[in-house]
Amino acid sequence: MSDLTDFGGGVEQPDDHDDHTDDASETAGRSYPNGRCPAIAVGSRKRCRAPVSRMKAAGEFCGTHGRQRDPWTIHDDPEKLILITGELDALSLADLNPDGVDFDLDRIRQAVAAVTDDIPASDLLPDELHVTESGLWIPPALRSFTSQVVFRTPRSTIQHFESGSGGLDAYYGLIDESDFGPADEFRDPKNPELAPDRVSIKPQGEESLTFSVDLEGDDE
Repeated sequence: MSDLTDFGGGVEQPDDHDDHTDDASETAGRSYPNGRCPAIAVGSRKRCRAPVSRMKAAGEFCGTHGRQRDPWTIHDDPEKLILITGELDALSLADLNPDGVDFDLDRIRQAVAAVTDDIPASDLLPDELHVTESGLWIPPALRSFTSQVVFRTPRSTIQHFESGSGGLDAYYGLIDESDFGPADEFRDPKNPELAPDRVSIKPQGEESLTFSVDLEGDDE
């Protein structure tokens, strides 16, 4: 007796291996008449490349992921997807140590904030800013303010009025390393409470935010 599966017929045999991961060269010409499985494979942390199973019990998944309980999918929230696909051992981005990852955690948080409102604004701001030859680095979360912004350093107070809708640049050139240092180094320090290495930023209508300053930061 012939096995009908040799001729493309018979009962569908679900794949028991969790290796249906995405590969551009293999999926470019692949057809998905019932849709593509939205699961993320546990082993590779990539999207499954198998089609949605014709078996009713599989639901929207392939045969393999249809048998799993609550599999990861491409529809999970952005923060969870970053942690899963990046194989990051943490429950949230806030639990990650910036020194323990090889990417800009602040920019990742900004990207997540762009598509979700679940992250508090305070979690999107770093504890420390850096000064380079281009000026004081402005966190992305503070660049969108288009009205008055008051900068205070140990040496000066600057009232910046942003015209138009462009927002602040990534580096604020009117503040550099000379704005910082012990209060006794300045003849008449403007804001001695911020010495030696702190800066405050106050957008109009918002509370003032104070940051430590890294005077040895490099340009990005």
